[in-house]
Amino acid sequence: DFLKKDEFPRPRSGSVLFANRNQLMVWGGMTQVILGEGDGRFLVSIDLPDVEGPVLEVLDLITYEWRRQKTFGDIPEMGKSSYHTVIYNTLYMFGGCTTVYCNSLYKLDLITFTWSKLNTLHSPPSMCEGGMVHYGRTLIIFGGKGKPLMTNLQRNPTSNDSIPNGATITTRFGATFNPNFSFGYTFDDGWNNVMYEYDIISDKWQEIGCEGDRPPPCSRFSFNKIDRQRALLFGGKQDKYKTTYKDVYILDLETKHWTRYSPNLSTNKR
Repeated sequence: DFLKKDEFPRPRSGSVLFANRNQLMVWGGMTQVILGEGDGRFLVSIDLPDVEGPVLEVLDLITYEWRRQKTFGDIPEMGKSSYHTVIYNTLYMFGGCTTVYCNSLYKLDLITFTWSKLNTLHSPPSMCEGGMVHYGRTLIIFGGKGKPLMTNLQRNPTSNDSIPNGATITTRFGATFNPNFSFGYTFDDGWNNVMYEYDIISDKWQEIGCEGDRPPPCSRFSFNKIDRQRALLFGGKQDKYKTTYKDVYILDLETKHWTRYSPNLSTNKR
């Protein structure tokens, strides 16, 4: 109870949450509103309204006081579930979801609070709910939910090449796209376990391969660095309600080798 109620940030989920220079910062996300009247009222999830302008909500970790920080420049829409990481005093943010899936890459200077949209080459598909870490001069993203992955057939199409709607897709680097099949319908999105690498100097994306036990296609997992050269992935889900994972995976960011650690060695189940 060290904060007054009206000093808390607006309720939301799916936000970009990160720490920098003794400050905890929150951007975007989604909230809920009640529509209708009387017994006909119902709860609807919507993107966080931008009624106060393009602001970060910032918690000072020394004084425990909240403030709103206005931002400037090439301001992205306040979507949800973006990939993000912080390198020194710069936030990098990729993809996410507004009314559609997105695949733009932005950076935010955390000194001037100025956004820049990066004009990158060979961007990944539009997607959200995955993870991002940095290593050296690169950003590495993994997994998530969104549009189908690009295949060799789509890169070099011929008159006889096609990908059936709702088909499972495998890329040349071994990543898999599992289509979203719910309530008897196949939707034009799905889950993946693709890895992309962005070079900060050359402004280029590329899909990269990996070795070892690659995690399955999934979204909504935790993905964070645990030391200079390794990142840890935990959990995740697929099929909305049907499959939730509990395994731990370690990615060597230099060799791109995955190692799986089961929380229950006696059964080794997900």
